[in-house]
Amino acid sequence: MPARSHGAAAGLFDVSGGIGTLLGPALTGAAIDLLRPLFASTKGYAAMWLVLSASTLASVAMLRRARSG
Repeated sequence: MPARSHGAAAGLFDVSGGIGTLLGPALTGAAIDLLRPLFASTKGYAAMWLVLSASTLASVAMLRRARSG
């Protein structure tokens, strides 16, 4: 990050953390409810790994784009 952009980077970090804290449980709960029939043996809770994997892959893609840009 450029020396003059430390504040902006810190703000972006805080906002992204807040969005993750808000949306993470909501998306995970929705996935568990929607995919319960597919993951009957775990009552749908295995669907949380799909949400976790998708968010991790999205983070990696964003970091690569930010690093190259």
